[in-house]
Amino acid sequence: MKGLLVKDFTLLFKACKSILIIIAVFFVIIPFSDSYGFLNYYVIILAAMIPVTLVAYDEKEKWDLYFQTLPVSKSDYVSAKYLTGLILEGIVFLVLVVLRRLSYSNTNDLLAYASFLFILGTVFLSVNLPVVFKFGSVKGRIVNIVLIIIVFALSFIGMELGSASLETVLNVISGKYNMPLFSGVIAATLLLVVSWIMSVAIYKKKEI
Repeated sequence: MKGLLVKDFTLLFKACKSILIIIAVFFVIIPFSDSYGFLNYYVIILAAMIPVTLVAYDEKEKWDLYFQTLPVSKSDYVSAKYLTGLILEGIVFLVLVVLRRLSYSNTNDLLAYASFLFILGTVFLSVNLPVVFKFGSVKGRIVNIVLIIIVFALSFIGMELGSASLETVLNVISGKYNMPLFSGVIAATLLLVVSWIMSVAIYKKKEI
C-alpha cells in the first residue's frame, strides 16, 4: 500500500503540476476575495478530482495490467486511490479552514463552512471513483462535470438570495444552523465507506 501511495504522489507531482498550481493560486487569491463562494468550493473539488486523473494516467500507461505482476491486490490499488484523495482533500481542507478562520471569528460560521467543505469533497470522491472503476476515467470525468454544474448552480442561487455562502443557503432552507450539516457529515462519511466497498467489489470483478 505504501508503495502505491508513493507511486500516486510521484505521478501527481510529475503529471498533475497544473492542478497543483491552480490550487496554490486559489489559496493566494481566496484571502483577498470579498466572499467565500464557488471559488472556495472549487478548490476542494479539484482535490477530489485528482484520483480520477491518476486513474486516467494509469489507464493510459497500462498500469492496471502491470501492477498485477506485483504483490499488490486489486483492493490495494482501489484503496490507494481513496487514500490519495483523502490525503489531498485533508490538506486542502485544513488550509481553507485556516484561511476562513483568519477572516471570520464566528465559530458557528466556521463550523458550517468546515462541515460543508467536508461534505462536498467526500461526496465528489465517493460518487466519482465507483463510476471510474466501473466504466473508466472518461465517464468519470463526465460525472465530475455534472457535479460541478450542480454546485455552480446552487452557488448562483445563493448569490441571487443575497448570500455567496452556499452552506448558509442550505441552512436557511433546512431551517436550522448546525444540525443539518452535522447530519450531512455523518451521511457523507457513510457514503464514503459504502463507495469504498463498492469500488473494491467492482474492480475485483472487472476483467483487465
